[in-house]
Formats: sequence, C-alpha cells, structure tokens
Amino acid sequence: MCMKRLWTLILKIRYNYVFRREEESFAGVEKFVLFAGYPRSGHSLVGALMDAHPEIIISHELDALDKLIRGFSYKQIWAMILENSRSFARKGRKWSGYSYVVKRQYQGRFTKLRVIGDKKGSRTTLLLTERFNLIEKLKEEMPVPVRIIHVVRNPFDNIVTRARKGNDVRREITPDGIRNNISRHFAQAEVNHRIISESGCHVLTIRHEELIAGPRAVLIQICDFLELEAPAPWLRACSEIVFEKPHKTRFDFDYPKEMIDEINKQMGMFPFFEGYTYND
Repeated sequence: MCMKRLWTLILKIRYNYVFRREEESFAGVEKFVLFAGYPRSGHSLVGALMDAHPEIIISHELDALDKLIRGFSYKQIWAMILENSRSFARKGRKWSGYSYVVKRQYQGRFTKLRVIGDKKGSRTTLLLTERFNLIEKLKEEMPVPVRIIHVVRNPFDNIVTRARKGNDVRREITPDGIRNNISRHFAQAEVNHRIISESGCHVLTIRHEELIAGPRAVLIQICDFLELEAPAPWLRACSEIVFEKPHKTRFDFDYPKEMIDEINKQMGMFPFFEGYTYND
C-alpha cells in the first residue's frame, strides 16, 4: 500500500472515531452548506461570520469536495469540518493578513448544531469545472439537503486583487496578469451560473459590497436561506468586525478602455453581476 493510501486509511479510521464521539451533536444537522465563487471575493469573511452563529459550524479551507473524491463518507467529512472549525478558532482565525475573530460568539462551538459546511469557494468552482457531476455525488452522499452560497464582488476589483495574488501592494500588477485573470474570472462565472441553473440545489448569491455596507441585512438573509434565527448578539458582534468600506482595488491598475469594455461585455452575460460598473 502506497503512503498516500495508507494516510487516507488512517484519516478515515480517525474521523470515524470522531464522528462516533460527536454523534449526538450531529444528530440535529438539517443542511449541508458549500461555497462557490472566485478567489479574493470575501468568502473567508462570510465563512467566519457564519461559523460564529450558535447553530452553524463552517470549516475553513477544508476542501470537502476533494475529500468526497478521495472516498471519505459524509460522517468522516462532518467530523473533519468540526475539528477544522475548532482548530482554526484555537489558532485565532487569522488568514491572509486579517483576523476573523468574532468576539463572544460561537466560532468552533455551538448550542445546537443544525447547519454544517465548508468554506472553499474558488476551489469548489474549479473542481466542478472539470467534474460537474460531483454535485450529484455530494447530494447522494449527504443525508440532508445541500445548499450553496455564491459570493461575488465587483469583477473590476476582483480581477486586480487576483492579478496581485493577495493584498501585497508591493506586488506588480501587469496587463498580462489582468488579461489572464479576466479569462479565469469569467470562466469561473460560467461554472457558477451552471451551478445556479443546473445543480438542483438552492443557491444564495451574496454581494461582498452589500455585506460590507449592511452586514445585518445580509446575515439575516443568510439565516433565512438556511431557515435559522438570527440572534441579536450574533448580528451585533459580526457587524463589529466587518470593514467600514470595501477596498476598490480596481483603481490600483489603470484599466485601458478596451479592457473595461471587455469586462462590461462579459459581466452582461451573467445576471449575478448586474449593476456592477467600473465607476460605481
């Protein structure tokens, strides 16, 4: 047996044990949540806020679909998600230079676990690009309905941030990098449009800018989508950590007119980008 298979077997045994240990907690799970989207669009913030809810556990970058491909059962995946959430909370929930700690709330903990899921938005979309039938496999494996949260951001900002590969303002943004990321961005948009129209799952699209401008309203929308209450202390604590305004990274690059026109044309193909412009 090769080392990779041996390690997978060890993990399966370990997480079978974790599931049995936590089985009473898992008994109340009603929905499984998956994220879809684009790099640098705000998934980490949404996942952290949801994980702070007293009835939700969301893992950070676990890559649940990859675990499904590798033959892990839903029980093993749920056990991994719970351990991941607890571990990330213990380590201070820092990611890409930001802290996602929601004070006095339930990150890594819960009162009654009703919703469980994994935050791995862009990777999920990339996997479904090659193997769209994974959605059906996931729905067959999960004993509860699968719901998908699709996070979008103004593509003019998203493309620049992707080309820079993060928040390092020292990293040069080149026209070739922008062109490459225009193609990548809208290729992912095609897959996400297909998820919305063909997956058979309920999908909620969240705009990063709307979350920043009015976190309470978007968080209540998420709870309605998951059929949960939105406790006032959770809403208040989450609102306290959200940035005051979105970063308009589009102005870090001097977009030529032909690129603006191309992005506008591409955005027009997808309803979830409606209303975004270069100057908004």
